[in-house]
Amino acid sequence: MSTLLPVDRACMVLALVAAAESGCRDEVPVGAVLRDVQGRVIAAAGNQPIRNHDPVGHAEIRVLQQAGHRIGNYRLTDAVMMVTLAPCQLCRQALRLARIRRVIYGSEALEQKTKRPEGGLIFKRLQPFSKNSDSVLRFFFEQKRKS
Repeated sequence: MSTLLPVDRACMVLALVAAAESGCRDEVPVGAVLRDVQGRVIAAAGNQPIRNHDPVGHAEIRVLQQAGHRIGNYRLTDAVMMVTLAPCQLCRQALRLARIRRVIYGSEALEQKTKRPEGGLIFKRLQPFSKNSDSVLRFFFEQKRKS
């Protein structure tokens, strides 16, 4: 399924809120939301590696952990991940292990533009939210440079 549903857009808004909350905590502003096939939100989180003293405290990892606990299974088949920034290699592997089939992201990191996903994951950039995701990240790093 390659079309974007209204629920995908609504979940991306929730991911942007989680990203903004992370930015307010002085974390890199990345947010993620996982939904089921009916469109219900299973879990949502933002980055927290600094606050939690956790090198893998990425938004995607935190969402996968929350969802696994909530569902009672690490296999999250048929779930869809919305994330404000294209997942890094660590998160991509975690998404594969959780058996997530579809990832929708807003912004694309410069170093990831030449790398393509493999292993059955379907990645889709949500263009209408690209500018929003880019703006949140840009503002965060501009403020960091000023301080």
